[in-house]
Amino acid sequence: MSKRKICIVTGSRSEWVKLQSIAKEIAIHPNLQLQLVVIGQHNLDDFGMTAKEIEKEFAIDYKIYTTVDGSNPSAMVKSTSIVMNDLALIFQKLKPDIVVIYGDRFDMLGVAIASSFMNIPIAHIECGEESNSIDNSIRHAITKLGHIFLPNTFLSSRKVIAMGEDSKKVFNVGSLATEQIKKIKIEERLIKEEYAIVAFHPDTTEYQKSYDQMTMILESMKEIGIKGLLFFPNSDPGSSEIVRAIRNFEAKEKNTIIEKYKNISLDKFINLLYHCMIMIGNSSSGIRESHIYNIPTINIGKRQNNREKDRNVFDVGFDKEKIKSLIVKHYGRRIVVNNSVYGNSDGVARKIVTILSEISLDNILSKKLCYGIE
Repeated sequence: MSKRKICIVTGSRSEWVKLQSIAKEIAIHPNLQLQLVVIGQHNLDDFGMTAKEIEKEFAIDYKIYTTVDGSNPSAMVKSTSIVMNDLALIFQKLKPDIVVIYGDRFDMLGVAIASSFMNIPIAHIECGEESNSIDNSIRHAITKLGHIFLPNTFLSSRKVIAMGEDSKKVFNVGSLATEQIKKIKIEERLIKEEYAIVAFHPDTTEYQKSYDQMTMILESMKEIGIKGLLFFPNSDPGSSEIVRAIRNFEAKEKNTIIEKYKNISLDKFINLLYHCMIMIGNSSSGIRESHIYNIPTINIGKRQNNREKDRNVFDVGFDKEKIKSLIVKHYGRRIVVNNSVYGNSDGVARKIVTILSEISLDNILSKKLCYGIE
C-alpha cells in the first residue's frame, strides 16, 4: 500500500513555527509521506532567509522565489501569480494527495487556487476566523476552495459550517501556536532592563498610512518613557514605510528601541514575551500567544478587528493620547486569562495528522454546500 502524500506549502516564519510540529508528525507516520514546498519570505535575506533553518531539520522538495518587491497592492497580485504558475509545475511532479495551507497570507491564496484547479484536496488550518484587512477575504476564499477544515476555536468551526461547508469535514482541533509554546522552556531574562514588545504590521486596507502609524506608536513610547524590543513587519504593502519610520525615529531618538529583530527563533521570542512588561502593535501573536503568560496587549488599529480575543487584549485606534493612557494603565500588569477562547490545545498536531491520514478522499472534491435548504 502506497503512502498518502501530504504536501505542506509554507511562506513565512509565522506559519512555519506552527506547521513544523505537523511536519514532524507526518515524517514519522507509517502511512504518510511528507512533501515540503518553501516559498515567499522564507527565501529572502530581508526576512532572515529562514529556508536555511527549515533545511536543518527537513528535506525541502522545492523552493520558489515568489515575493515581488514593492510597497503597493500590485506587488501582492504579481507575487500570487508567480505562486500559481510555479506550483502548477511542482504539483505535476509531486502529485500530492492533500495540500496543507495555513492561515490567510496572500501567497497562500495562490497555493489554494493552484491546488483546487489541479484537483488536489486542500486542508485549511486556522479557517473561520475574522480580521479586518484583505487577509479576511483571503482566508474565507481559501476555505471556499478547501475540502478539509481545521479551525482553532469552536466559534470558528461554527462560522465555517455557516459558510455552507459540510460539518463532517470541519474539525475543531485547537491552536497549534498554544501547543508549541507550552513546550518551550522559560529561561532567565535575556534583557535585564524592562521592555515592551513592539510588533506592528501594515494594514493592507490603509497601507498608505503605515509611516505615520508606526511613528505615532514610537513617539507614544518615547513620551511615556518606556523602552521596547522591535520586530520588523511582514512583506505586505506598507512594510517599507514602517521600516523607514523606524529608521527615521532611531536617527533622532537613540534610547527608546533596545533591540530590533528581522528574524528570531520561536524559543527566543517566547522567552522575550514571557519577561516583557506589555505587548504593543497589531500582530496576531498579541492575540494568540500573549494570553498564555497573561501579558497585557495593546492592539492598535483595525488589522485584528473581529478576531476572537481574551481579556488581556485592549483595542485602541490611532489616537496618541488613548494609546499612551492604555500603555500606562496596563504596563507591567499580569492579566490572568482562564478558559482562553483558543482552548487548552493539547496534542493539536497529532490530531491534525490523524485526520489527514484517516479521512476518506473518495468524492472529497465534489463539494455540496450545506445551508440547510433544498
